[in-house]
Amino acid sequence: MKHEAVTQASAILIVLLVIFAGLAAAGWLRPSGTVQTTTVTAQASSSTGLQTIRVGSLPVTDEIPFFVAIEYGIFAKYGLQVQITSCAGSGPCLEGLESNNFDAVLIAPPAVISFAAQTGNYLHFLTSGKLQGNVGSRSGDGPSFLVRSGVTVSSPTDLQGKTILTNAIGGPNYVVPLYLLEKAGVSNKTVTWKEVRFPNMPLALTSGQADAASMAQPFAGAMLANKTAYSIDNLFGEHGSFVNALGNPAMVSSWWTTPQKYQQNPDLYNRFFGALSDGLAYAYALPDFAYSAANKYTKTPVNVLSQIAFTQEFFQPYNSSAPQVRTMLQNWVTIMSYTGYLNKQVNIDTFLG
Repeated sequence: MKHEAVTQASAILIVLLVIFAGLAAAGWLRPSGTVQTTTVTAQASSSTGLQTIRVGSLPVTDEIPFFVAIEYGIFAKYGLQVQITSCAGSGPCLEGLESNNFDAVLIAPPAVISFAAQTGNYLHFLTSGKLQGNVGSRSGDGPSFLVRSGVTVSSPTDLQGKTILTNAIGGPNYVVPLYLLEKAGVSNKTVTWKEVRFPNMPLALTSGQADAASMAQPFAGAMLANKTAYSIDNLFGEHGSFVNALGNPAMVSSWWTTPQKYQQNPDLYNRFFGALSDGLAYAYALPDFAYSAANKYTKTPVNVLSQIAFTQEFFQPYNSSAPQVRTMLQNWVTIMSYTGYLNKQVNIDTFLG
């Protein structure tokens, strides 16, 4: 298996191409970094008698219910004042939680599972974040496995010898396509993986640095819309890649804290869950407000958000006692074990205790 990092020269090329193409002005690219140093306090922070909860946030659409709960003043109704620090990914969020800089974080399940396997330290599940598939009347599914226009891939075996972009080796957008390829008989030894942050993927792909990419929204949607790439999710099943790999529904992200923090103050986290659940309900009832709130924190254009939120992803307020959560986490363990990326057993119930 071959892993490559983007070189400094390539990074400079990407920046120049971004300027040339005008994508930055269109709002597609956002600043990168580990953890932004500016901490934003939610609207209710000027009120007195509110308990502060420090949140490590990913500025992505996975957090739409959270953004709505902030902007609609729902956290204040639950007696909470939210302090937000933006993380560059699950890794920095996890580090911030472990170093006691955060009280709650949104993290992709593979990061939590790998952390437990490697260290023996388990996090405590609070509630689900972004889901794909459908539950009752709510549904959302969309493409994430893209191939650059001009490159022909009509079957999984056509990816042999190709270079595929992922945002992080070991992350969900690596584990999912890796599993699908292995299941289709394509050995991981026959492809090259290259790590590129999601915002830089469109330019990295169109400039010929790779043939395919496992890409998050809104970047995948932008490439499909301007026909610079096409989806191959259908080569692995009738759904998007995450549902094809993980079953229906698939949990793409979720909210976590440490067991120690939860045991010390369960009421704090029960109110946090209540505010998120109400934020979710308001998001579905007031989609235009939800798009506006998400735009404020993600900088994604509203017209793009309206094509993604509630159509290519959906939300359901599962807590740790919901049986669906255990199943969804177990599905992650299954595909991580199948690919060889998880070689130690983990106890799912410990996440939910």
